[in-house]
Amino acid sequence: MVKEGLFERFPANEVYALHNWPGLPPGKLAVRAGPVMAATDEIEIIVRGRGGHAAMPHLVIDPVVAASHIITALQTIGAETSVPWTRWW
Repeated sequence: MVKEGLFERFPANEVYALHNWPGLPPGKLAVRAGPVMAATDEIEIIVRGRGGHAAMPHLVIDPVVAASHIITALQTIGAETSVPWTRWW
């Protein structure tokens, strides 16, 4: 949205956001300066395969299965090795 000119059309000096934090008791709100529980990263991985016929699955290299394993492994790294509200960098 920023690249598409959002703040050129709608200038803003500050931006605020509200995000659900399941660890807080009902009715409580937590704030602090700076980024909190937000990040964006991009990575491109190309998985190539070879199609085939269901009658000869031994001749197929299935990129969907390989990509699924990669996605699961990458998700595990972040989900199991970091606490969302702490900085690791």
